[in-house]
Amino acid sequence: MNEEECQATYQRLRSILLDIGLHWVVQLATEEISIGRIIRQNGDDLAAREYTPKERLKILINLIKQSIVDKVLIEERIIQFFDNNENFSNLNSNIAFASDIDEIDEGYFNINYDNVNSILEPANTLLRLLERITEDIEDDT
Repeated sequence: MNEEECQATYQRLRSILLDIGLHWVVQLATEEISIGRIIRQNGDDLAAREYTPKERLKILINLIKQSIVDKVLIEERIIQFFDNNENFSNLNSNIAFASDIDEIDEGYFNINYDNVNSILEPANTLLRLLERITEDIEDDT
């Protein structure tokens, strides 16, 4: 994938994320990209340079994996743990987590068995697509 194709793919993924309400993932990518790549110059001096289109696309792909795919896979592992542990056999279909930190007042983080099961296959499909794009990035032809 050449630089122009990487830029077009980046813009398309960015647009999709915005369309489905994942503005915060786009914001994370934009913030990281705006800082630039820190490089060492003249011994100990540090400088920033702009990311290439390939590097920008890789950053966005990694953030999509971390924020969408990894979240679903972690939730699946949590459900498997509770399902396979007889000490928790009487749990209903929801698992709720709360913060011990008083400053955080965002309520509970819930994992719903049915929700995780319904999005597991699409998350794995997304992961395969992102891996394919990553392979194409490395293929300069």
